[in-house]
Amino acid sequence: MEANELENEEGTSAAEFALGVTLTLNAKADVVPEFRLMKEAISDWVSKRGDKGVLIVLNVVAVPDIHEIFDDLLAKVYAQSSSFGQLLQSRTLQVTLLDLEGNECDQYEVEPPDATG
Repeated sequence: MEANELENEEGTSAAEFALGVTLTLNAKADVVPEFRLMKEAISDWVSKRGDKGVLIVLNVVAVPDIHEIFDDLLAKVYAQSSSFGQLLQSRTLQVTLLDLEGNECDQYEVEPPDATG
């Protein structure tokens, strides 16, 4: 797992921050431990940036079967009323699923439920 704060992207102000997280999952057994590392990195970043941390960009490098497992876990955690679930719900998530060669398999974005526009 690798996490880095991203340069300001188009559409974000200088007072807003984004975090890029890349997970490389070589086996199904990697999903939960890497998810925990991702959770810790995101939580640390949010404690540093607070409400100014508005965007989380997730890149998941794995075979499609593992993409499904990651997506299911992310959806379950996102739907929970846990502190991490609420943290995710209050930010925009951009998820890109890549195969082991780096080719895009899928991409989606989840906006905070109370986002207007």
